[in-house]
Order: sequence, then C-alpha cells, then structure tokens
Amino acid sequence: MFNIEPVALLNTQVVLAENSMENIMETARIPEELNESRLSSLINFISNDPLLAGRLTVQERYYLLLNYFILSNSPFSSTGDCSEYFLPTDIASVPNQVQMQTAYITHLYGNHAVLLEKQCENAYDWLCGQMALQCFGDLSFLLDYNNEDKSLWVWEKVTATDQQALSDAVNHRYGLIKKLTPDEFTRLTNMFYEGCDQLAHFVELSLDNKGIALVNQEGDTGDGADRNARFCAFDNLSEVIKNLARCVMEGCNQSDGTRQNEHE
Repeated sequence: MFNIEPVALLNTQVVLAENSMENIMETARIPEELNESRLSSLINFISNDPLLAGRLTVQERYYLLLNYFILSNSPFSSTGDCSEYFLPTDIASVPNQVQMQTAYITHLYGNHAVLLEKQCENAYDWLCGQMALQCFGDLSFLLDYNNEDKSLWVWEKVTATDQQALSDAVNHRYGLIKKLTPDEFTRLTNMFYEGCDQLAHFVELSLDNKGIALVNQEGDTGDGADRNARFCAFDNLSEVIKNLARCVMEGCNQSDGTRQNEHE
C-alpha cells in the first residue's frame, strides 16, 4: 500500500492508492491507441473518484500519472526520471482563463482530451480541436477585414461534459477554422499559444500525430535528441502484465467486450 502525502493540484488534493490487477485488466479493455481514455481509467481507479479524471486539466492528469510512477518505484518502469518533465508551478498564480483582447482561452480538460483522441488523425486536427474547445469570446478581430464570417466567430465558453455536446462544438468550430486563410490561422494560433503559456502548470504539453506529449524541462542537450515524450498508463508495469493486458485488449476487439457462455 502507498503511504504518502496528498498530491496538490490546482483546486484539490489527491491521495493516490496503489492499483490492483483487477483494475489494470479493466483498463486494458480500452484500445491501446486511446491513451487519454486509458489514463482516465487509471486516474479514476488510483484516486477512488470515478469522475475526477474528466474534471482535471490535461496537465494535472499527466502530473498525477508521473507522480504515480515515481511513488510506485517499479523496477520495470520504462519512464526514467519523470521529474525531468515537471514544470515549477506556483499553484496560486495559475489562472482559470486568460483574456487576449476580446477573446479568452481556458484550460484543456480531461473530457476534452478523451474526445479529441477519438476524432483527431494528426497534429493539425489536435491543434484545431484544442482551439475549438479552449477559445471563446469574440475572436473576430483575428479575421481579415473582408471576411464575411465575423459573426460566426463569437463563441460561447464550452462548459459541457457530455461527449456528444463537446463533439458538436468541436465539429462546428473546426469547420470555421479550416476555412481561415494562412494569415488568419497564424494569428489564431499565435494568440492561442500565447494564452496557453500564461495557463501553464505542472508539465509542458506538446502535440504530435498520436496526441499529447510532454516536454523535458532539462533543456536541449545538443545531441539532437527529441525532448518530447509520450507517457502511457501501463509504462510502469512488467512485461508479463503488459502482455496479459494486450491479450485482454485483443480479446475485447474480437468480441463485443462481454464474456461468452463458456458452456455452450
């Protein structure tokens, strides 16, 4: 059993519990490519709160994951020194949202990430999806003077937690974003990145075609090595357990995910 102090997050503290084989195999039923969904499952189990993962920011989720890896002190861990990915953070100074002229940018939350990984095929999709979910207010100042769609760029803050409502918002706004000119898109992304820098906490996020990655804070070593790394829910487990989890996942993919009558 873990015997630790709570992990302090932005608006709560979480005491992490040691995971069980039962929970691990339940998480294994989720396809491996759905890393954010697996991470949600893990967090809900080790926090004993079935709703926590969706409410946390994406940075909080990965901060919890890295702390869990460190606390598990597993000899099988492939993650190395996770503390290299921690971003020094003054919790009291992290805002809920930031204003950029007449627009606002808020955090990316767990429910958002779970949705995006199901809809996005590459880094471009991920970036557009993040902007669709995190930006709100009057964004029309980013458009060229002759753009006739300015009235469509006054967005409500996305507060829904229902996946269908989130999907509807993303699809509508993505349809607008992809019609932007290169100059308009660049202004939007510059504003978005500047706002995200002001919202930064715990870990620094990056994107690749597979989704969310973390940036190593130790700096550029000069050897050309990639400073970004992806962390998965099962990274601290032995190969035996990983292989068993893979079998469980493959079994679910070949059926409807339910046990069949073994005595037929």
